[in-house]
Amino acid sequence: MQPNKCIVFRSYHEQGSGNTDFVLTTVPYEGNDDLRQLAIEHYQVDDKDQQWYYDDKYGEIYNDAYPDLRVDAHGGENRRIVLAKRDDANHMQNGYDYTSFDQLLTPEGFPFTVDHESNYVKYAGAFGGPGGEYGGIPQHWHIEYCKGQPLVKTWRQLGYKEGFKSQFWFFKDAKSTDDGYDSQIAGKKADLEATDAQIDFQAQADFVHTVEGGQFPSAHFRSQYDGKLMIDRSGDYTFKLCSDDGSRLKIDDLDVIGNWGLHGMRCVEEIRFWAAGWHDVNVEHFQNEGGAMLSLQYKGYDTEDKFVNVQTYYEPAAAAKK
Repeated sequence: MQPNKCIVFRSYHEQGSGNTDFVLTTVPYEGNDDLRQLAIEHYQVDDKDQQWYYDDKYGEIYNDAYPDLRVDAHGGENRRIVLAKRDDANHMQNGYDYTSFDQLLTPEGFPFTVDHESNYVKYAGAFGGPGGEYGGIPQHWHIEYCKGQPLVKTWRQLGYKEGFKSQFWFFKDAKSTDDGYDSQIAGKKADLEATDAQIDFQAQADFVHTVEGGQFPSAHFRSQYDGKLMIDRSGDYTFKLCSDDGSRLKIDDLDVIGNWGLHGMRCVEEIRFWAAGWHDVNVEHFQNEGGAMLSLQYKGYDTEDKFVNVQTYYEPAAAAKK
């Protein structure tokens, strides 16, 4: 589930029909004004009772019409799942999961299901997995974003690999000027292609890769790193690029940080708003002589507002040909 993004849960309620016109909603709970109970009903555009959000920090599910309430697996009678006042000490309000079997699971691992007589949503007595206590049909839910937006695929679903695709150009004894070899790199094929888990090179030795028939240089080289970053929660993110000598950062072909030129270790930060979804990250760096380092970190909603190394993914050549 995409964190903090409006979601509609469609249920396969009609056994065998594949009818997904029924969606998860909330209705009054008889005899208790402090609770709402979960049910299914026909889909209606822009009905807030049918719009849901997932907070991945705590694993909570909440409703657009009742943002102060939380889904509670043990708040109702006879296994009925309800919306109840948020209680951080109630472990039945957090730890919900959406599995590869298209099932919504309670914190105890029981799948959400539908009572055919009442249309109320309950939790099944069997643990989640293929099939289930009621044959699997009423326990399966299909996620879509509100207004029909498609669910963003994960890096595994897209066939990506972890890390950055990196390229290196070697210039032997040719010293760089402030242009960072810009004037020499045009049309020049990379001398080395590799992958790097992260951009976290604290010394010249950290840049070193195996060079077939040669040796990785200690000076006079240019490098480039490309990857795809997933932003789970839209918001302001601060990127920090540190380098010796020059470096620069682009995201989605936009110039974000310019830290170019001949200089010692220097860090530059830039804060901008980034929407949830995949973003193309490109970092360029050059090393003239002397000390060398390069690091890329960011912080924001996805990192608990703490700086961490940027983790990206890349599309393998075989996948790109599909």
